[in-house]
Amino acid sequence: MTDLMDDLAMGIHEYLLEIATPYAGSFFVLIPVTEVVKKFGRNHRTIQRRIQALKDEGILVPVIKRQTITLYEVKDLEDQA
Repeated sequence: MTDLMDDLAMGIHEYLLEIATPYAGSFFVLIPVTEVVKKFGRNHRTIQRRIQALKDEGILVPVIKRQTITLYEVKDLEDQA
């Protein structure tokens, strides 16, 4: 687990899981980075680094990536335990 997997990263994960759309037993979300920045009161770079840490840990999995937006599958940590 990286240093960036802190309470902020886990808070972002919980938030993304809340706003994700369930489909076929998985959860999918288009990450609204500006909305996440406003919710957590941090800057874009800090949020992007935590999102990258979540991806590195396999908790966020990119499904479709286009120029300015990415659809992610959000893994539910409770289901994996």
